[in-house]
Amino acid sequence: MTRDSAFLAALAELHSAPVADCLDQAGLPCAVMAPHIRPVSPDFRVAGFAATMHVVEVEAKPDDTANYYTNELAAVDGLRPGDLLVVSHARKAGFWGELLATAAARKGAVGLVGDCYARDSHALTEMNFPSFVAGFNPLDSLGRLDVDSLGTDVECGGVTVRQGDLVVADADGIVVVPAEVIEPIVSAVRAKLAREDAMRHDLRTGMGIVEAFRKHEIL
Repeated sequence: MTRDSAFLAALAELHSAPVADCLDQAGLPCAVMAPHIRPVSPDFRVAGFAATMHVVEVEAKPDDTANYYTNELAAVDGLRPGDLLVVSHARKAGFWGELLATAAARKGAVGLVGDCYARDSHALTEMNFPSFVAGFNPLDSLGRLDVDSLGTDVECGGVTVRQGDLVVADADGIVVVPAEVIEPIVSAVRAKLAREDAMRHDLRTGMGIVEAFRKHEIL
């Protein structure tokens, strides 16, 4: 899958609703995450390639401080431009925060979607790093949560996400596009958005909705 600047720019224009529509039209399963995963800021919008983290609950900190946050930090250090972190169910503490987001952004990551809790919500909003989470918890994850695998299939919001799948998230919801159909679906979405622009123009210049629908066949 290409990750050139033009394709990444095209991803940035995607919205969850037309992506879901194009998956429907292609006869593909429309994998939409459960609506409890919400943007930290309502204006957040993001699309990127899944970089998955599987998280488990633990009962104590590692004995050696050299093992603190080992896989979590490795996951962030291994990010590439266009990656979007996807985190499995993790509810015992705040798993995501400002410093991790700062490091991820520096690597070129575009955001995070997690069935987990975050903290530093004000800072995440101020730095404009799109983060979609199940809620907030000020507790540190150390000694409560740990990453036990990277790049494996994870369940997030009731959807199985694979490394490299396309994840599109905004205030309407979160849609997952299988890696093997990313390019045709993105092309279909861009075509649909162009038709929507044409229909919007017709509606704003006085065309009735029935006539506009018959002309453009979208809604």
